Order: sequence, then C-alpha cells, then structure tokens
Amino acid sequence: MEPSDCPIWIDPGSAFKVVVKCDAYKANLEYGMLEFNVQNHVLWFDGTSGYNLDRFVEEMASKTIWGPSQQLLVWAVDRESGSEWKVARNDQFCNLIQARWDVRELYLSCEVVDKDGYSAFGSCAANASSGNASGVTHAHSEAVGDSCSSPQTVPDYEVDWATLTIIADADKDGDATFLADENDLYEAFGFKAADDAAETAVDEETPIPVIPPELQEEMRDAEILVDDNCDTPVSLRGLTQ
Repeated sequence: MEPSDCPIWIDPGSAFKVVVKCDAYKANLEYGMLEFNVQNHVLWFDGTSGYNLDRFVEEMASKTIWGPSQQLLVWAVDRESGSEWKVARNDQFCNLIQARWDVRELYLSCEVVDKDGYSAFGSCAANASSGNASGVTHAHSEAVGDSCSSPQTVPDYEVDWATLTIIADADKDGDATFLADENDLYEAFGFKAADDAAETAVDEETPIPVIPPELQEEMRDAEILVDDNCDTPVSLRGLTQ
C-alpha cells in the first residue's frame, strides 16, 4: 500500500509515515523550566534509507526541545488493541517498520523524562500543583529515578504579619510603592534573635585566672630592675654595684 499524501521528494513506493504524539512535559533547560503542551507530529522517511531509532530521536529534537538532563522515551502503539510497548533500540525500531511495511504507517507515543541520577529543578512544586507527579501521563511509564530533590528545611518560626507596618514613601506622591518597616522584618524573621545570641557568646569571654600569692612572691623575687638610661650591660650590673 503506497501512501497517497507523502511528500513529493520521497518515492511513494518507499515512503513510510510515522504519526507521533508527545505528552506534555516541562523541559529542564538548566537556566529554567519551559512547559510544553501535548504535541502531534507527522514524520516521513524513505524506507530504503536505513531509518532507525537514533534518526527518529534526531528528527524529534528538531521539532521540540528537552534539556541535557532529560531523555526521550518512545513507545509503539497498536491502535487496534490499544497496547503499547517501549522501543529502546535501533533493531526494535527497524523490526517495527518491517512489521508495518504493508500499511507504511506507524504510530508512536513519546514522553520526555529525567535521566537516571538527574532531578528536574522545581519539578516537585510545579508538578504537585498541576496534579501530575512527573509530567508523564502513561500508565506504563517506567521508573527513571527520583524526580524530586530532598525537601528544604522549613524554619520553625512564624511571622505575625499583623504586627508589620507598611510605611508610605512621601517622595512617591501617592504612588503605590510601599516599604515594610525594616526593623520589624529584621525581628520577625528571627535575625535579631540570632545576632543577639552571637553577641552574648562573644561577651562571655574566658576569665583571667587568679595568680596564687606564693607564685606572685616568686615573681617579685625574680624581678630585675632595669634603668633605660644606664649604659652598663644588664649582665654586668650585679658586678659593678
């Protein structure tokens, strides 16, 4: 069966159509997260050109984007039975093409996930709010490592926002530009208590030990009187007196 809607630059006798659905995901671009909705693509290739999984991933990278800490997972879809199975090697991809050569059409489903050992920045909070734990909607998705970093330690103090004062800046002439009282913020967030504790620790210096009376007497007996105006060497003073 020759596809009737293949591009003009491909021989219809060897043209093969790949219909791709890519699930919604967040691309981790190292400098920030970029959200993508569900994407649908149609790819064509010449069946005599040795098309494989690597070339398919390259073509997908030209149509969408994912971060260096992420990877594209590919699943073959059987539209008649609704079953899906993972395609992870070039030989598996080529076997799919051969099995579907009579209809010259293959349906694939893709998802972008974190590589093993990587964690998408901000993926925990962002995905929790959307109700999707990893941006993957497939029920068959395999575990690819912990996608959430360790939770941050939350300070155990509470801020009484009712005690904070909003001070209008008279120079702004009524503009909606306000500053919070810095002293109140300084105290409310616990910085004052921390600084006071540090100052207390500095003030608590080690006391100077008391010299016993007998040791003081020995020190007085060992004193050597020195006259800065005398030219006689100290070592000879006892002989010249």
